[in-house]
Amino acid sequence: MADVFISYSTGKADNTVQQIADALDAAGISCWYMGRDSRYGRFPEKIALEIENCTIFLLVLNETSNKSKHVQNEVSLAFENDKELLLFHVDNCSLSYYMRYYCLGE
Repeated sequence: MADVFISYSTGKADNTVQQIADALDAAGISCWYMGRDSRYGRFPEKIALEIENCTIFLLVLNETSNKSKHVQNEVSLAFENDKELLLFHVDNCSLSYYMRYYCLGE
């Protein structure tokens, strides 16, 4: 299990996610993200398990991830599992009301 779960939506953020993962790996911090660590489609059980066992949930936020139902599910699981949630903004999008509920609490 990884220390950091990286949540994002594919597309424009792919390169950014790879750079974040490379930097974390180089610093000796293990991380998990769908595009690298689960190559054969979506595995809800694996994602839920990784979120449950991570220490930090990192949301790579852009317009696409802000509206993604899959990312929303991941954020909800992180919240339910009382994970430290960090945001990494890659564009100037405003948090959707759904994301505000989970990301701006406490």
